[in-house]
Amino acid sequence: MKTQATRSGYPEQYYPNTEELKKDEMRVVALGTGRPFLRRSQANASWLVELGNGDKFVFDFGFGSQMNFTALEIPYSEVNAWFATHLHTDHVGDFGQVWIGSWAGGRLKPLEVYGPSGFVRSRWKVMRGTPIREWGRFLQLAQKLMFMSLITRKPRRFMRMPV
Repeated sequence: MKTQATRSGYPEQYYPNTEELKKDEMRVVALGTGRPFLRRSQANASWLVELGNGDKFVFDFGFGSQMNFTALEIPYSEVNAWFATHLHTDHVGDFGQVWIGSWAGGRLKPLEVYGPSGFVRSRWKVMRGTPIREWGRFLQLAQKLMFMSLITRKPRRFMRMPV
């Protein structure tokens, strides 16, 4: 017997923040499905997962994906955790926007990021060469106040380290 997904009771269009999820439901939103080559009409890999209990998770944040996330009008502070599957830029290229956007949006707790070892080093090298570098005082403050926590994946366990 085949199981088939149905849309009964759902409208044809989805408008952000207008549809409540039931406790046992989940919504998966493609923020980006593009290949490594960025296109104007298609962002790189990123998926938003919303659970009925209110938890929100973002898996990958490739170039252009944060523009689509922002269009959903979900405050960055409502995302429980961000996951980077690997370090290719089509999966982590918008990290600068996640970091600065969440801070500018009023984030007061550490940014929870899960990813492979080498994530901090690779992102820091990229961010050092951008205009963010001019915000040196902010970056020092962010480090002192631990505005970001990083959880790196080690074989068989997760390790959390302050950044």
